[in-house]
Amino acid sequence: MVKVDGEVIVKADYRSFEVPLTATTGGNNCIIAHVDNSRASGPVLANANKVLRHAPTVAEFLYLP
Repeated sequence: MVKVDGEVIVKADYRSFEVPLTATTGGNNCIIAHVDNSRASGPVLANANKVLRHAPTVAEFLYLP
């Protein structure tokens, strides 16, 4: 397994967010970030860093902490 030490930059609404790649498990698919649009104050970008061996489904990631 190869450990990745890097980050992904997500740009939205003229702002940039650095999302570190911190997962230590191997797999075929990566969920890098989660956008929470449930707050009245505006969207929040959260670091997810989940590595999966299977293709993700939307239902799997609707309620990330």
